[in-house]
Amino acid sequence: MKLAGLLGYLVCFGVVASAQRENPGIVVDVKYFRYPAPALSDRVFGVVSFEVSDAGLKLVYGHSLFVPAAQANLALWTLPRLESGKYQIKYHFEYVSAESVPETTLIGNKFERLFRRLFNAPTKRTVYSCYDSLILPPHYTVLQEARDYIIDVFVPGGLPCRRID
Repeated sequence: MKLAGLLGYLVCFGVVASAQRENPGIVVDVKYFRYPAPALSDRVFGVVSFEVSDAGLKLVYGHSLFVPAAQANLALWTLPRLESGKYQIKYHFEYVSAESVPETTLIGNKFERLFRRLFNAPTKRTVYSCYDSLILPPHYTVLQEARDYIIDVFVPGGLPCRRID
């Protein structure tokens, strides 16, 4: 499952790289963009959609926890003026949860386990390994559809898994 996520990321990265070459005037800056902390702690996910045209920036829809962060990030971008058409920009905030998986391990070597059995001591223990889901940095795609540009920004976020024994 993690491999599939990594392959998906590499495919998206390839699309982004080719999209950046085709649209040299568009500069999308999401390198340091992160999931907003209040939305992360409340485990909120959703989409924020903007339209940028000659008339200016217009919020189409979006959750109030995401809109300020998306707007602040959008202010860092360079979008060349279009003679006709518009930019359709969507921020996809995706909440990814982490998993704690139990694994049984043996205690000591064979000789030590022999003595543990003589004294009715356990010879196995359960260890909880933390596998954070593959949380990737934000990435984006740029597509041109007729005279419009569609820019999708994917912002994954999640809390690290914790296991207290």
